[in-house]
Amino acid sequence: MTVTCLGCGCACDDVEVGVSAGRIESVAPPCPLARAWFGTGQVPDRVLVGGRT
Repeated sequence: MTVTCLGCGCACDDVEVGVSAGRIESVAPPCPLARAWFGTGQVPDRVLVGGRT
């Protein structure tokens, strides 16, 4: 899937992200900032603000 990366502020909109089993497996082109930005794609199922949902 093609996504926009905001890892460095350039807003590259040609980043291809490969997803398998709900996890990001690949990022192309191989930009270290994009890889750090997207990580594994795992996010918590809820977000706490001030300790509350």
